[in-house]
Amino acid sequence: MTTPGGTDTGPPAGPMTRAAAMVVWEQTGQRAEPFTVLVDHTDRAVLLTTALSSPRGLVRAAEVAAGPRWGGALSGTPRPAPGAFGDEPHIVKADRDRGRLAREARALVLAAAIGVPAPSLRFAGLDATPPVLIMTQVPGLELVADSPDADWTAVGAVLRRWHDDAPTDRFEPHWPAGPSVGLDLLDGPGPRRRLTPPVRRTLAEVLGRLPGVPPTTVVLHGDCAPYHWFLDEGRVSGVIDFGDVGTGDPVQDLAVLTLWDHDRLPAVLAGYDADDALRARVRHTVRAYRVLRHLAAVAWLLDHDIDPEPTCLELERLADETA
Repeated sequence: MTTPGGTDTGPPAGPMTRAAAMVVWEQTGQRAEPFTVLVDHTDRAVLLTTALSSPRGLVRAAEVAAGPRWGGALSGTPRPAPGAFGDEPHIVKADRDRGRLAREARALVLAAAIGVPAPSLRFAGLDATPPVLIMTQVPGLELVADSPDADWTAVGAVLRRWHDDAPTDRFEPHWPAGPSVGLDLLDGPGPRRRLTPPVRRTLAEVLGRLPGVPPTTVVLHGDCAPYHWFLDEGRVSGVIDFGDVGTGDPVQDLAVLTLWDHDRLPAVLAGYDADDALRARVRHTVRAYRVLRHLAAVAWLLDHDIDPEPTCLELERLADETA
């Protein structure tokens, strides 16, 4: 047989995507091609395929023993077992950061256990090179800026379920608490080159509002952007991309969810059923968490040779609002 690696639509398959398809072939005996390339970076790849329909199938993720090798996540390469795939669309995700993929595997199993709609994990090849996960594709459409308030409220309710029911002892902190991470990012080459000293001073003051010890610690999604939430006829049909999951202040997820859509925060808080104490904390710290997220985005964009100018403009706007 020929080796896998062909695309159906989308951008051409780069080395990481071809490596992911090869791992699927080697570990499961199934071909991922044809597939559509969704993400293809030097360190990670995501592809969509409907080709995984071999009767050999794969074991259900819940039947894979959890072990300490990857911090309690699914480990090892499960052996094929009959009838787990069918012809539904699947996502193949590869990431050279094994820890990030292991966290996602653990979070997907947890989401299924607590009733948070998310992709169903079908295969965890964390010992492969590169490590690979195979999961179902969630139905529905992405949450977007002009989605109705009811959709944002529905997302807030599901986020609250995740925060309430995901046990914090399963994950490490998302980031160190307090302003130290943000101040380090603010001192990075991108902000120092692009932002004026007065703007950086104002942003540093804003970051000073971040609590050293959050009053409440939950399991954060960690990358709770609207494009990771999907809805189908007003119902949340899935939340994806849990690779940055970790414990922290719930306000951080709320800030990232409404990062570019501040006017949607009231609808999200209504669905979240936020009490007066949380609303007060949001008012005090949400801007600081937004600045932190934007500074992290500037670093990521520069690392991937993407122009961070829109994000820098937003940082300047946040500084102007504060001054």
